[in-house]
Amino acid sequence: QTPPAPAAATEELVGPIKLSEVDIDSVLALIESYTGRTILRPQALPASTYTLKLNRAVPKSEAVTALETLLALNGVGVSPLGDKFLKVVPLVQVKTEAPEMIDGSTLGLPASGHIATKLFQLEFLRVGEFVPQITPLMSPGVANGLVSLEKANAVLVTDTVSNLQRVELLIRQLDKPNTNGLLPKFYPLSYAKASDLVNRLRSLFQGPLASQLGSATTFNADDRTNQVILLSDPRQHALFDELIAKLDVKGELNTRNEVIYLKHAAAKDVASLLSQLVSGQNSVA
Repeated sequence: QTPPAPAAATEELVGPIKLSEVDIDSVLALIESYTGRTILRPQALPASTYTLKLNRAVPKSEAVTALETLLALNGVGVSPLGDKFLKVVPLVQVKTEAPEMIDGSTLGLPASGHIATKLFQLEFLRVGEFVPQITPLMSPGVANGLVSLEKANAVLVTDTVSNLQRVELLIRQLDKPNTNGLLPKFYPLSYAKASDLVNRLRSLFQGPLASQLGSATTFNADDRTNQVILLSDPRQHALFDELIAKLDVKGELNTRNEVIYLKHAAAKDVASLLSQLVSGQNSVA
């Protein structure tokens, strides 16, 4: 019989943690204690006092997450250096200190103020349009945390894990083909010429009516197959069904024949004269 697999080791709990108006050295000492890594830091760091109250024992990783987030809120960033050291620098410099590179989704990580970097590859959005839109959402303390890679259509983001998660969720929602529910429909015509009917429709949808259709709605003529190609929201199809059905009808001729008997002039002379008059009017028109 196969012996049961050993149970996963439970992470050590620490706490409760109660910090009240302590200096940064006290916070860094706790991080050193919980991670087992040595902290390397410059002499000058933003001067702040720190307050944190965790009234229950928590796993070490949660305590470190809380402490790193507290530092980030006060303009201090932490980045790993191998397996034994952590670098602590002002948040504006953390991008140049090789922060942790996240490969894969950030959504499975605990939301925190831990500073990390992730490369986001865009498929349908253009990076030149996307980056200016998300810049106001980034942490103000991380200087130039967005790097556009125009040729690769990608963006390198350095920020807190919680902000990286927000960027990833935005990209999942926005980086899609922009069809907006559009559906094509084809209208074969029996009597009207496709280009003539499309011109007629465009003359109808002018001014306020054009804005009601929406900028995404398009209709074009294919004279080779004599059909109108409509690309619009399916809810607009009924309107075009009715319009095209009413316009694609057999036209009645506006001419009729009548015999006029002449009393004095010769018929061939009058016919020649009338032909010249009609030709002249057509040329002027």
